Amino acid sequence: MSDARRISSNAGYLAALTASNYLLGLLIFPYLARVLSVEAFGLVGFSMTFVLVFQVVVEYGFMISATAEISARRDDRHAIGRIIATTMLAKLILGTIAVAAFFAAAAVVPTVRDHMGIVGLFLVASILAAMLPDFYFRGTERMRPIGVRALVSRSLAIVLIIALVHDDYDLALVPIALGCGNILAIALGFAWIARAKIPLPRPTLRDALRSLRDGAGFFASRVAASVNQSAGSFVLGLQFTPTSQAMGLFAGASRIASAGELAVTPIADAVYPHMIARRDYSMFWRVYVRGLALWTIGCAAVVVWAKPICTLVLGEEFAGAAGTLRILTIGVFFAYSSTMFGYAALSPLSLAKHANTALVVSATWTVVAFSVLWASGRVEPTSVAIVVASASIVTLAYRFAIFMGHREQWARASSSGA
Repeated sequence: MSDARRISSNAGYLAALTASNYLLGLLIFPYLARVLSVEAFGLVGFSMTFVLVFQVVVEYGFMISATAEISARRDDRHAIGRIIATTMLAKLILGTIAVAAFFAAAAVVPTVRDHMGIVGLFLVASILAAMLPDFYFRGTERMRPIGVRALVSRSLAIVLIIALVHDDYDLALVPIALGCGNILAIALGFAWIARAKIPLPRPTLRDALRSLRDGAGFFASRVAASVNQSAGSFVLGLQFTPTSQAMGLFAGASRIASAGELAVTPIADAVYPHMIARRDYSMFWRVYVRGLALWTIGCAAVVVWAKPICTLVLGEEFAGAAGTLRILTIGVFFAYSSTMFGYAALSPLSLAKHANTALVVSATWTVVAFSVLWASGRVEPTSVAIVVASASIVTLAYRFAIFMGHREQWARASSSGA
């Protein structure tokens, strides 16, 4: 299969993964917005963003580091098996740490303490999501299992939520349904690994600790990314409580925006392993420019029709979220370029550390900006949305500056066919 066809095929399967996330967002969140009160819907949004931090702890950036390890050894089944087993043990260690950290956070965060049961169930679902062995499929450029698994597991979650959740009294069933879908996803993932006859030896603690050490830089970037993604909802939750109308409107707008941002992942994730192997920057630029044209049209459409989109997707009572959605969409627009000029563009040049640093820089900007808003008493949906959107601009500025600063290196790599 040619490189172009393989990238196109992988992007297609990863698009199925994105479609499943869209399906979850476009069916579940509008449904929940209609059967739950705005206040209960705000609690769902707060819980999902709060536990995202702990999910990031368990994921630890293995999607980048373990993927690269497997890609380098894709023809050695025994080596791949050791990497999978070691990575899963490392994730179990991190899962234990995440649970302990959650209880510590509950002791000092009143909102979490007051809704311990609901937020705790979302935590379980998020940790299960972090245990997926997708790094194996990405490292071997076998995206089909990821797409199929995602559609099946997400469909189960959707069916369970629609069948079981009808009002605020059923709120606990939302994370339970998501957890069931994630359990099915894990089972399917390891069934495919077994089918590929990948032996899974007993991992050692020493190897797991080494894996954690090697992935520390990527973990820092994932923590920084989670700060950018969840800090807005967290700050609003502290200011207004997660059951307030302001929190509900922001949660609705951010769900639509984040669902749109997922559309870039099939392109970047399909290009990443190819760039690691071929360093084909001519292809990279073609993909980037074509994708940017489509991305611009899509984001412009959301900005123009933000209000009807909010009412169509979430219901009439969420029409007030249109202004917040427009601001967040600006960040989504820049997120496409910041993602493409991240690991796919920088890793082949041995500059992955700068892709990580960019996220740390943008997270620092986010924390400082929110601190200023909090100190000045200006925490409200519009100002929070501006800070969230600006984080993507900061990330892009840093990554693009590094990329262009090494233009001779990537131009030489393309011309030599390295």
